[in-house]
Amino acid sequence: METAHPTFPAEPAWPACEPDRLVVFLLDASSPLEREMLEDWIKRSHPSERPPGKVRVLAIPPTRRRSKSPLDPGLEALLAGDEDPLFAPLRVAWLAPRRDGTRVVRLRDLLTFGDPRDPGRLRQRVIRARHPDRCVIVAAEPARASALRARWTEAGGRDGGATTGLAEFVARQAALALERAERRIRGARYKVPRLLDEEILGSPGFRGRLAQLAREEGRSDARILREAHADLREIAATHSPLVIDLAARLIRLLYTQGYAAEIQYDREQLAGIAGLSQRHPVVFLPTHKSNLDHLVLQYMLYENCLLYTSPS
Repeated sequence: METAHPTFPAEPAWPACEPDRLVVFLLDASSPLEREMLEDWIKRSHPSERPPGKVRVLAIPPTRRRSKSPLDPGLEALLAGDEDPLFAPLRVAWLAPRRDGTRVVRLRDLLTFGDPRDPGRLRQRVIRARHPDRCVIVAAEPARASALRARWTEAGGRDGGATTGLAEFVARQAALALERAERRIRGARYKVPRLLDEEILGSPGFRGRLAQLAREEGRSDARILREAHADLREIAATHSPLVIDLAARLIRLLYTQGYAAEIQYDREQLAGIAGLSQRHPVVFLPTHKSNLDHLVLQYMLYENCLLYTSPS
């Protein structure tokens, strides 16, 4: 399956801030190799004029691998201190192989070794050794501790009844910022909801209703919370890039059975719609002259790195 990707950027620059401000890198690493790569980038990118003591490195729970890794206690300590450090999230993105000058994911790649953009630990080392161009450092927009604390307070933190502590909130904001940064590399076609269950479970109103339900049914709060967490993960629409690619391949196979392989449309008009979608919701209304209209629209947007969500 040939899938065009946008141009991939060069390595990110060191976060811009005052020379004497503490920079805290929050590493979203799914393996020891990814952590090693991120720490190596920090060392070689460190500006010579910056004091070496003004840099800290902390790990946050990895988002690519569901785990119960505890938060680094150093994060809470930094947030409780008098300094106003700059938090800079980092992760590694794994790219598809380059074929004929284009990053592509083919069906046999998916069926043989799985998604090349989400390799396991052993495959990561093979890719790093043989195809280092497929490893990209992703740096999200940094934010000061004071700004994050203000956001947390607005969301109900401290005396507002929020059940998520400030450190957990900062880690989640870092993960969401990394999702946005990585999406700029991969394209908007892979915009899928992440951390949805954590966002809902962190809502004071939702947690209050769970506590009420526990009292009504005579069960413990912890048991009700575990059930709610499991149910939210089950119903959340968190399809993966792998599923998106497989669906696109199936659509292409369907419409090429009776029509030309190339879809004719006005790319300039589509680019205008893409710009509009950055500011407003966009609704597509296929004329439905045939049963393929809906699917062809999905594939047309997919091959232009846009996301289409069916109302059904």
